[in-house]
Amino acid sequence: MTTLPYDQIHHIDMHIKLLDEETLLVGQYPAGVADGPQIESNLQYILNNFQTCYGRPYKVIRIPMPPNASGQYPDNGANYYTYTNSVFVNKTVIVPIYGLSQDTTALRIYREALPGYRISPINCASMISALGAIHCITKEIGVSEPIFISHSKLVNTNNTSAPYEVKAYIKTKSGVANAKVYWTTDTLQGFTQLAMTASPGDTFRVSIPAQTPGTKIYYYISAASNSGRTVTKTSYSSFRKLQIQHTQRSVSKCKHKITIRRNVQSVNKFIEQKRLSNGISASEYFSIQQNRFV
Repeated sequence: MTTLPYDQIHHIDMHIKLLDEETLLVGQYPAGVADGPQIESNLQYILNNFQTCYGRPYKVIRIPMPPNASGQYPDNGANYYTYTNSVFVNKTVIVPIYGLSQDTTALRIYREALPGYRISPINCASMISALGAIHCITKEIGVSEPIFISHSKLVNTNNTSAPYEVKAYIKTKSGVANAKVYWTTDTLQGFTQLAMTASPGDTFRVSIPAQTPGTKIYYYISAASNSGRTVTKTSYSSFRKLQIQHTQRSVSKCKHKITIRRNVQSVNKFIEQKRLSNGISASEYFSIQQNRFV
């Protein structure tokens, strides 16, 4: 990709961060400001030419690239303030902040994107002039015998009758002792546990029962190794209709949120019946079309 004109070190973590296998956190300047135009061009290049490891388009979450306290950006000599230069530490994400008004917005975006994690801000105002923040000054340290969990998040569906299969690739050196899915339609009421069944290729499966339209299902995956280590993969997938918002980290926790969609065929039939009987107004038709996939 083309390097950015005002990012002096040309490190991608200054404006893009991979939150999980399918989600990109991308910095955003106001239109036409500083590196904004080139970031947008590079992002389109990624989306047009690459897919996730599961063969699907990347989900993109935007986060502001803030000016300094005087409202100046790098194209006017200001420091290169960025919120994407964060780092994962197990179930915690350390996020750089700068004592700016946009800090609260950035932290909210992280919390919404990574609901299973603790978001911990550190003021990096004194170091950003050295052209880096948290991610630039840290080095990851591996754990002894990690448990790798890879899960292709459930996608939106019209299905309200058949169960929803949760499938994950789980691998660890000593072998997997057990794997479980925890799911609920109300996080305040606790989770129901389902034991996953092993199948060839280090794959584990289990199905969440079918739900009625409009139901949100939250789920996460947990696995234990024969050596006694347990990893809970956190992130939310929402299948709304089933809708899914998914954020995951291979060595952290995986919660998913799902909502079931109303049957599209029945909506289409209703629209056609109303149209044929001339009993549907333009505003009513527009309202139905706007809400049919919500």
